[in-house]
Amino acid sequence: MGCDFYEERIMEYLDGALDARGKRDLEQHLSKCVHCSEFLEAMQRQYVMLSDLPLLSPGQNFTQKVMTKIYNEKAERNIPIVMAIPALLLAILAVTILLAPYNPADIIPAFIGAVGWFVMVVKSVSGILNTALWMAGFTVKVIMDLQSALTFPARILAEIWRQYPMSAVLVIGVFIVGFSLWVRLLAPTEATGSKNT
Repeated sequence: MGCDFYEERIMEYLDGALDARGKRDLEQHLSKCVHCSEFLEAMQRQYVMLSDLPLLSPGQNFTQKVMTKIYNEKAERNIPIVMAIPALLLAILAVTILLAPYNPADIIPAFIGAVGWFVMVVKSVSGILNTALWMAGFTVKVIMDLQSALTFPARILAEIWRQYPMSAVLVIGVFIVGFSLWVRLLAPTEATGSKNT
């Protein structure tokens, strides 16, 4: 048996957990092994130092604080389960909508219409913003100062995504379902309207 085995026995010896046979075996080994004898002396010094330390009480509210923390951890673990139910319903709705039979030719004009609408909104907003900035006489420095204010919503959204990823997934899911509903409900009428004219 190696010194690792006897080091464990030394700890049991110091704790008073060794039987008479184990003590005899350990004492025989200690008489022959310098390493284990030094280890025993070092551990005895540590035990003496630890016994000299004052015994600290945990405080009057210790149990209450621990139980509150345990309760809060349980409550935090239950949040994803509560959020999983609407996410599952949203996923079922999205799969139902996306897998229903439809004409793929209707999706492309609808998508092009959505992209065109988005481009039109961006152009009009940027045009209004440029005109307003020009009329107000803002300089490039002021525009650069505005950059931090304009990126604030993006930082907020990133923080929400980091803190509540399930909520962000739900928002993306709602967007996907909304777009697919728009494609199904509005695209056929736009496509049929363009065929009739």
